[in-house]
Amino acid sequence: MIRQRIRRSLLYVAIGLGGLVVLSAVYLGATHKAFRVPTGAMIPAIQIGDYLYAKRAGDSFVPQQGDILIFKYPKDPTIDYVKRCVALAGDTVEVVDGILKVNGETYESNFAEPDGDHSCVPGWDGQDGCPTPCSYRDHRSFISNARSRSWPGPGMPKPYIVPEGHIFMMGDNRYNSADSRYWGPLDVDLIIGKASFFYYSSEDFGRIGKKVR
Repeated sequence: MIRQRIRRSLLYVAIGLGGLVVLSAVYLGATHKAFRVPTGAMIPAIQIGDYLYAKRAGDSFVPQQGDILIFKYPKDPTIDYVKRCVALAGDTVEVVDGILKVNGETYESNFAEPDGDHSCVPGWDGQDGCPTPCSYRDHRSFISNARSRSWPGPGMPKPYIVPEGHIFMMGDNRYNSADSRYWGPLDVDLIIGKASFFYYSSEDFGRIGKKVR
């Protein structure tokens, strides 16, 4: 009789847990979308082959500087891209000697350090606890690619001003990223969602469940 009650209790627990898993999956599917990242443009924040969930962008979503966003590639909306928002509408953007400057201030993000103090982006004004500005740099691309060294290019106004309704996107792997320097500012209507957390990583299982930063 006791064994029967124990089995029945275990069955109820299993059913409850199963229902919770199903409800969680339904909720996650309604609020998030899964993506696999095939390129290294966001190294080291996102590695090649990482799998992540992005929280869907609703009508009230307002992108912020520093957000890692999934969006439709402006030149081919059937392709999804992932980059970081480095500048908002009205901001100025310029690359000088390989250094990204936003509104005249150095913006070399420290997002390569997941546990770093991100509150200092982009001012870097010497606040206590601010890490050294840095981004992943593929120096071969820096040498071979003029846009890695200087942007805007010849004939373009300097600095570039991000137009209304748009944001400026760049990969953390600054010197090896096809981003707004190539295809222009991103129309905010093309945003799919904000990268949320990793649900699988073929390179590092320790990243599973961690926030994308």
